[in-house]
Amino acid sequence: MNLLVYAKTEKEYMKHFRYMMHVCEVGHSMAEQLVQGNEPTRLIGQNLAQVGQNRAQVGQNLDSVGHDLASVGLDRSPESTRHPFAAYFIKNWDNCRELWCAHKRQNTVTLGNNTNNRLEASWKQLKEWVNSFMAVDECIASIMYYQSLQERRFMDDVYKKVNIQHFGYDREMTLVANLVSEHACELIHDQYVYALGRASYTFSERSPGVFFVKSTCADDDALDEENTEYTVTKLNWTCSCLFMSTRLLPCRHVFFLRRALEKETVSPTQLLNRRWLLSSVRSSIEFENANDTSTTMESFAIRRVLAADERPWDSNRKYREALPIATTICDSMAGLGMVQYREAMAYLKYVARRFKNGEYNISSSYLPPEE
Repeated sequence: MNLLVYAKTEKEYMKHFRYMMHVCEVGHSMAEQLVQGNEPTRLIGQNLAQVGQNRAQVGQNLDSVGHDLASVGLDRSPESTRHPFAAYFIKNWDNCRELWCAHKRQNTVTLGNNTNNRLEASWKQLKEWVNSFMAVDECIASIMYYQSLQERRFMDDVYKKVNIQHFGYDREMTLVANLVSEHACELIHDQYVYALGRASYTFSERSPGVFFVKSTCADDDALDEENTEYTVTKLNWTCSCLFMSTRLLPCRHVFFLRRALEKETVSPTQLLNRRWLLSSVRSSIEFENANDTSTTMESFAIRRVLAADERPWDSNRKYREALPIATTICDSMAGLGMVQYREAMAYLKYVARRFKNGEYNISSSYLPPEE
């Protein structure tokens, strides 16, 4: 019973429970067979073999924690249990493990006296620092120390949520990760790793501030074809490659060139496009000069861009324009009562006849004659 009470996991509890049920079953069956006059030696040998088989079966079934005992050949009903103790245990104790099993009461606050007060539910962590045998000054010091630890953990959590940390990023990529979105950071990281790794380029400044970068890498996994040439403008660090032209993010050519020119940083974070910036830090970064007024809002007038088409419509255009109106009429008629529906249908038939005859001057107050 002590093994069942202090089992730390449900797996361990089920192991001891099966063993107890097996012992009860073996002892009870042996007693019955001895009373009936069977040979004791043969019974002991058979039951010992059965114990070995059941022990192997228990080892195989240890992974099936939480399954019903019926799945391992045990019935919880007292009627099918042979031993009286097994019937008593299943009826009165096994159905309420939450009240006495240690593995079911791990989250229960006891404060050393096995109580289960709902007001003590938040004191479980505090019990690790304070107990009933400490003096008052020791309790105060321990509680204050525990409070300082919680404040540090809270600040660490806030820092982790505000500042992105990635084990595969260096100092520069960590800075970029806190400026742009996650998707943009992944795109930049692929270019960054290639430029600082297996990339092979030659460059030359044929005109002031304009560099021509040519790929010399012939590997199959190279991001550029061999002898492909791109232009990089030093003023704003823009490249003519497809990656930077379409996604507006720093490319591998810019990273390689800035590293070769021994710039302070490989990634030009001050020139990142506004479309990729996080909203939390967008207001704290200046991307444009004070004289740049390209983003200022100007008033504008709304006017028709294209003149109205006065040409006659074809039959398909006429059908498309009239179909939504007819559909609206049908939808409205579907929700009417039978009396109103018959009146609306009679009026609709009358309108259809007028349209068929070419009479379109129908007054809104006109009522069709009764048929």
